[in-house]
Amino acid sequence: MRAIGQAVLDAEVARIKAGRNVRGMPAHSLTMIYAHRKLKRGAEAIRNLMLSGRTLAALKVKTATRSKVVIGTDNPVVRLILLATNRVEKMWGLSAEGRRAANAAAQQALADKEVVRFEEV
Repeated sequence: MRAIGQAVLDAEVARIKAGRNVRGMPAHSLTMIYAHRKLKRGAEAIRNLMLSGRTLAALKVKTATRSKVVIGTDNPVVRLILLATNRVEKMWGLSAEGRRAANAAAQQALADKEVVRFEEV
């Protein structure tokens, strides 16, 4: 299950870095002040949680059991950043790309004869 969780995490991080929300659409533009601040620091002026890179780097597969995988962070500052960002626009969450990655990893696990069960929580 850890492999499935890592596949989903990789897909979600790639989507966020590309500046797309959970619906796969381009994220809303930044305020002019924040966009200018990101440009001054050498980052792209898009909503992608990449001002310093620490937010996305803190995301990980927290736990993996035979029936469940939890993806997130143990860092309370990063949790607040994700919460605040999701209030403006939902960037952190399971997207269609994440679901495709989970399905592909689950199919691979089945091919490797591991038992996989999907359940919506």
